[in-house]
Amino acid sequence: VGYALAAPAVVGWLRAVGGAFPCGTWARRAAAHRLATGAAEVADYVAQVRHERQVLREQLLAAGLVVAPSSGNFVFAEGPGVAWLHEALLGLGIATRRLAGGLRITVPGQPEAFARLTAAVAAALAPNALLFDLDGVLVDLYARRALAAKDVLEVLGRQLPIGVVTSCPRRLAESVLERHGLAASVRALVTADDAPAKPDPAPVRLCLSRLQATSGWLLGDNPGDLLAARGAGVVPLAVTPVGVGAEAHAARLRAAGAARLVAGPAALLELLAALGR
Repeated sequence: VGYALAAPAVVGWLRAVGGAFPCGTWARRAAAHRLATGAAEVADYVAQVRHERQVLREQLLAAGLVVAPSSGNFVFAEGPGVAWLHEALLGLGIATRRLAGGLRITVPGQPEAFARLTAAVAAALAPNALLFDLDGVLVDLYARRALAAKDVLEVLGRQLPIGVVTSCPRRLAESVLERHGLAASVRALVTADDAPAKPDPAPVRLCLSRLQATSGWLLGDNPGDLLAARGAGVVPLAVTPVGVGAEAHAARLRAAGAARLVAGPAALLELLAALGR
């Protein structure tokens, strides 16, 4: 049930082109009952929306975005980080509306849903950990070669604590990281000996806990990595596939929730720099 307020002439035009079936009797009675009895609930909802709108506005301003004044159930943010924020939130299952020059983010008016939204915004714009899968991201176990440059991981590790979440046994993971000179940059290692295998989010949560982190990004190379990250509230990124079947694999990664496909760990330096990190 809805209504329109307009000048008499405009109402006449609306009636002329409107649907042939007006609201039924029960719908009108339900609307009247709601108007008569729902004032307190509506007032509580409006107060919650106003509170959430202000909190989200302050969070986005603290992240360096420009936020326009709003009297609705949304905020409109502008700035160089909005494209990434849109992708990251979508990767975490939160839809926003990308408009020319900015991003419209609706506030839900529900404390639990709003807590999820603000946690996702924090993960996107202010991560406090970087997590990586091992095989296919940092190293190629089959070819016995490093995929991530040692100096790149060192630079990333100076900006944020680094964790590795892998389905490999601990002895293998530790020896591979040592062999390629990457172990010194890794502060937390979660292996098949520590937690269930991905896509269970438990190993990602465990890695965050060991790093004493509350939010972060995870770079993986298969759908299981991304589903585990999403389940733990960590922004899921994926290494861009190459070679035979790359297009189909990329589609699977996007379907699993990849916020963005990137060339490798070095691309995270550019993302962090764009956020002023």
